[in-house]
Amino acid sequence: MAKEIADTRSQFEQDMAQLSNYDSFARVVKFISDEREQSIGELHEAGTEQIQQVSGKILEASKYLEVFGWDELKKRFRDYL
Repeated sequence: MAKEIADTRSQFEQDMAQLSNYDSFARVVKFISDEREQSIGELHEAGTEQIQQVSGKILEASKYLEVFGWDELKKRFRDYL
């Protein structure tokens, strides 16, 4: 089981390295970033019952931005975003 997880992680890292070469991938990740920013704006206006839901959306988007290497993509494709 541990070997399967390691193999999957290795393949995932290879896939991310390959995808990060495409500006179209950077635009998809930018969309996630934009959605996160919109959710942050919604958080300021959210009622008590909505705060947890909106916070969850922000955390999920943040996780994907980190996994997809958003900071590096912004630098690499700044002329295309």
